[in-house]
Amino acid sequence: MPGQGEGEWGNWDAAARSRGGLLSLALAAVGRALAVESDRWFLWLPVFFAAGIIAYFALSNEPQPRVAAALVLGAIGICLAPRSAPLGLALAGAFLAFASGFATAKLRTEITRALAHELSYVGVSGWVEAHELLRDKGRARLTIRVLSLGDLEPEERPYRVRVTMPAPDAAK
Repeated sequence: MPGQGEGEWGNWDAAARSRGGLLSLALAAVGRALAVESDRWFLWLPVFFAAGIIAYFALSNEPQPRVAAALVLGAIGICLAPRSAPLGLALAGAFLAFASGFATAKLRTEITRALAHELSYVGVSGWVEAHELLRDKGRARLTIRVLSLGDLEPEERPYRVRVTMPAPDAAK
């Protein structure tokens, strides 16, 4: 923070000069810049959360659920480790937000996969509750209260379904 003396942040320049090297000086400068912005670190959490979601969808292969769990557990472990500098705690929080975003995307994918019981061409019988013409003209959406749906048992079938079809077929 500005105005700090020889506390946690005050010795960064001296330590960087004693080690020498451009990388040490650059890290010290980044540390000072982050220290000045410490009251705004919380605002970066949604950014890191979104970065975790983006990283999940950027993968070329679907990761196993244990990868997401390992990321979250590792981030929690890093957060629980004793930190002497606020910068370490901020980086641990950023990693936790990233891991949480990654795990949230994986969880949503698995929930969708479990619920997506696709029944493309099955017979549906029931009552038409709503009939809407869609904006793209030529399509209609029916909301049907289901009495039977293919060979599904009563406890497996949904209460209502929405079916989109060409408008002339919906009029029949």
